[in-house]
Amino acid sequence: MRRLNFLMALCFAAFCTACGGGGGDSEQSSNACGAIGLPTKIINGDSCTDIGRSPIVRVGALVQRGQGVELSLFCTGTMIAPDAVLTAAHCFLGNDSRVSTGIIFGEQGSAEYVRATQVSLAPGFTLNGEVDRLFNDAAVMKLERAPGLPTLPLLASRSPAVGELGFVYGYGLRNVNDEKGETGDFISLEAGTMTVDTVTPDHLFVLFGGGGVNVCNGDSGGPLLVPVNGRLAIAGVVSQGNVEGCAAGDFTTYTNLQSPAVRTWLDGVAPTRDQA
Repeated sequence: MRRLNFLMALCFAAFCTACGGGGGDSEQSSNACGAIGLPTKIINGDSCTDIGRSPIVRVGALVQRGQGVELSLFCTGTMIAPDAVLTAAHCFLGNDSRVSTGIIFGEQGSAEYVRATQVSLAPGFTLNGEVDRLFNDAAVMKLERAPGLPTLPLLASRSPAVGELGFVYGYGLRNVNDEKGETGDFISLEAGTMTVDTVTPDHLFVLFGGGGVNVCNGDSGGPLLVPVNGRLAIAGVVSQGNVEGCAAGDFTTYTNLQSPAVRTWLDGVAPTRDQA
């Protein structure tokens, strides 16, 4: 899985190394791209093409830098309604220098920026210091216009299962230590599969043993998709990890969208969303 450069100033100061998350020991899979209707660049690869019609988008902002304004890309999001994007709440911490927040979609050289008119954070979003874990880490961005992208449904008919294989997606750089990429350098949508290890009412967890794909800094807000009734539905949102550099031994934490508080909030902020 590609690892995305993240604006670390957006994280809690004591929590920077955990923003983004780790991943599951699963194979990179061309099926992950095909599962959302996109082709891959190579046989058995995990880099999706034709991202101009992807429901999974880059989350970024126009940021004041000295006398100018620059585009910074820092998280991943999923279209859940024609004008609404689901992502992680922690992506919007420390945003004093932002002129506006929005999404970026499309291919390199023709990508478009669509401004968000409103960002709603899930109620009860907090860092529980006793367990060093974010709770209700979800946000919905309402866009100033519908970008014409497909949407993905939210999982509503059942709970994710322990041992279930899910699909994960994100934009970014190949290596978390690569210093490139706070602007337009991450242009590929990377995809893979992972297995759910633990399910609680608030979280989904995956232990990364060091092999297979891995999500990391900047994949925050990206979806965990599981099959239901012949479709893929969003079961969780990438929230955090607990090992610096997303190395082996890292537990990825996903916000469980089955959480009653999160589901009730979503009913209010994205009432036209699809469900499966």
